Amino acid sequence: MRKTFINTLIECAKKDESIFVLVGDLGFSVFEEFASLFPDRYINVGVAEQNMTGIAAGLSHEGYKVITYSIGNFNTLRCFEQIRNDVCYHNLNVKIVSVGAGFSYGTAGYTHFAIEDIAAMRLLPNMRVYSPSTINEMEIVTNQLFTENSPCYVRIGSSALNLNYGIKKDKINIVKEGKDILVLVTGNILSNVIKASELLEERGISVCIASVYSLEPFDTDFLKEKIKDIKKIVTVEEHGIGGLYSIVSETLINDNVKVKGLYVLKDACKYADSQNYMRERYNLDINGIYRCIINF
Repeated sequence: MRKTFINTLIECAKKDESIFVLVGDLGFSVFEEFASLFPDRYINVGVAEQNMTGIAAGLSHEGYKVITYSIGNFNTLRCFEQIRNDVCYHNLNVKIVSVGAGFSYGTAGYTHFAIEDIAAMRLLPNMRVYSPSTINEMEIVTNQLFTENSPCYVRIGSSALNLNYGIKKDKINIVKEGKDILVLVTGNILSNVIKASELLEERGISVCIASVYSLEPFDTDFLKEKIKDIKKIVTVEEHGIGGLYSIVSETLINDNVKVKGLYVLKDACKYADSQNYMRERYNLDINGIYRCIINF
């Protein structure tokens, strides 16, 4: 997914000289080609996320479309005040792009978990929030960033899924049709959901899987239409409270629908282990997703 992002970004930058990239002392083996092609539009600002956000705001005032790039919690939570006051308050054309979604850097521990970023970013005025599940969505989101004249947040996971389903801008997109349960997914946990659905189909449970790459704006119309036929919804995300489950619950609070969320609990701060281990702990592995849905 990260490779798709950088390749698409380079193609966009070839056509649009206003694209400018700031990185927070990472992105090595990722941005070398961009830096060599566009040396006047690339700065490594070092481990200084607050400064990076301030610089991005200044460049945006001068007409640039600016990307700030770092690990998920670094360029969101560490500089939250600067994003809120310098970028969102003034509705500037700054794109916050993060890698390491969820437990991607699990062995580094809680300091490197990106499990509150969606919740934090969706709080802010003018901010769009994107969490692609496949490389196809990643390509669309990257191109879309430079057509949106507003702050945007993009979280990148480790997915290499290449799925040929129709992707509509800012919409919830159906990955697999089904009639018994609607499973809404955001981010790179989609592959586990697809495999779990195959096990459920063997038990006679028909699962509709839909990918929610756009969390803000959120496709309320899709959900309202879908619940006319399906009365059970499960959300799956490698993120804590305040993300997809919270959005769906807020949207359907007055509707007669059962909603169950699979998400990361706050006690994740106690652990440091591989992404697979952390997913299993919070029922985000294939078997965990299968068990939670079949018992719903």
